Amino acid sequence: MRPRRFWHAPALVTALVLLMYGMFLPIEQEPTWLLLLWIGGALAGLVMISQINAAPPSNDLSRTVSRIGTVIILGFLMLSLQLLRQQLIKAEAISSYVVTSADGSTTSNVRPVLATQRVLRGPISDRKGRILVESMLVNGIARRSYPLAGAYDITAFGHILGFFSPRYGQSGLEARFNDYLSGERGNEWQSLLNEWTGELPQGNALTLTIDAELQDQVARLLGDRRGAVVVLDPRTGAILAMVSRPGFDPSR
Repeated sequence: MRPRRFWHAPALVTALVLLMYGMFLPIEQEPTWLLLLWIGGALAGLVMISQINAAPPSNDLSRTVSRIGTVIILGFLMLSLQLLRQQLIKAEAISSYVVTSADGSTTSNVRPVLATQRVLRGPISDRKGRILVESMLVNGIARRSYPLAGAYDITAFGHILGFFSPRYGQSGLEARFNDYLSGERGNEWQSLLNEWTGELPQGNALTLTIDAELQDQVARLLGDRRGAVVVLDPRTGAILAMVSRPGFDPSR
């Protein structure tokens, strides 16, 4: 009859609690997580080796192989937990993590910035299909361009469209629909296929209720005066024009 090990269940529960708690610790507490990972792994290892020792007697070689196998399996499990934390649970936090030095200088991960320069963001069009902003490749880098800049007052569209810049971030519709325009949402399968094939990711198109011509006319009527004008369709409530002064050029 095998001797009962009353400490096995509490040890396994303790290991599980420590690991679950550590998995969701902030990345600033990475040393604490690694300590909890080793403690949890050690507790689980003690239980497994105790089970091997309590098994019916067999040759010493078989028992030694079982112990070595247990250590190897635990090592792979601990490595898998670390990868799960880094690649899934804390991936976004690690990607955007900023380190502040003692002198006040900061160092951030440049990969997210470089990644945005390889995405052909979707175009934004007005109600009649006129493209207000689109992405173009310039020396292999995707940049936003404004096809109507020559025909209309581009500053009239600044507050609506906002801007997208790897250096300064996003604002306006570029920020509000960033996931959609970048293809992270709404076209997940195509984005995954592009990653496999190495093609440049492409975002989704966005169509507004704004009429570009009316927007330009309202901006010209408002001139240099400070204020805002909103034109609505009384039948549907759709926004046909929305101008705010002072404006800004989103292409700069």
